[in-house]
Amino acid sequence: MKKFDIYQILFGILLSAISLYLLLRPSTSQSAPPSSIPTTPIGNLVWDQTEMTIGDVKAFAAATGFVSAAEKKGGGLSYEAGFVQKPG
Repeated sequence: MKKFDIYQILFGILLSAISLYLLLRPSTSQSAPPSSIPTTPIGNLVWDQTEMTIGDVKAFAAATGFVSAAEKKGGGLSYEAGFVQKPG
């Protein structure tokens, strides 16, 4: 019959306790204040570093009536091994 080594069991319990403490302790870090996030104003709209999908932009435009500068000019630039003017 195999003997149990009490030191391995105690070491495992100690590591588990330390892990639980580190995972469950209150976080001291805070998110960056809104003023430190770089933004780019485009008309009445302010873009920041948050990623958006095309669907998000379309939903925003539909809800607010936003019309981009590219739409006003009849088209915008698309990057295809260099910038290309695209209608629409």
